[in-house]
Amino acid sequence: MHRFGKELVKGFPFMEEEVEYACKHEMAVTVKDMLSLRMRLAYINSEAAKKAIPRVAELMAQHLGWSKKEKSRQIKLAEESLGLTLTLTPTLTPTLTLTLTLTLTLTLTLTLTLTLTRTTSASSAAPSPTRRAPS
Repeated sequence: MHRFGKELVKGFPFMEEEVEYACKHEMAVTVKDMLSLRMRLAYINSEAAKKAIPRVAELMAQHLGWSKKEKSRQIKLAEESLGLTLTLTPTLTPTLTLTLTLTLTLTLTLTLTLTLTRTTSASSAAPSPTRRAPS
């Protein structure tokens, strides 16, 4: 418990009480709106915003009188709007494999394989100049 209320997501300065205030005084009516425009948590840290979705939906449902169906719909909409996840997984072996996964209600996987080889420079193999003996 923070001195100003209960933290919505640990490590971020947003309180559960802000949800009630925004519903009552700022006409906030969607979870997406709350996390992106009111608190801006979706822009600061999308993973933290994803973790907050269920709690924000619960609080908004209490204050706005949502049915279970509406609460579920709001959760789904918020998850879809924050659903873009970028994962970059490099694997170092004799070949470097870099897998990039983008997820937005579907999964797209792009695999890029680069072969790393060691080469020697032609200039390092050049003979050194020879000196002539004075006559």
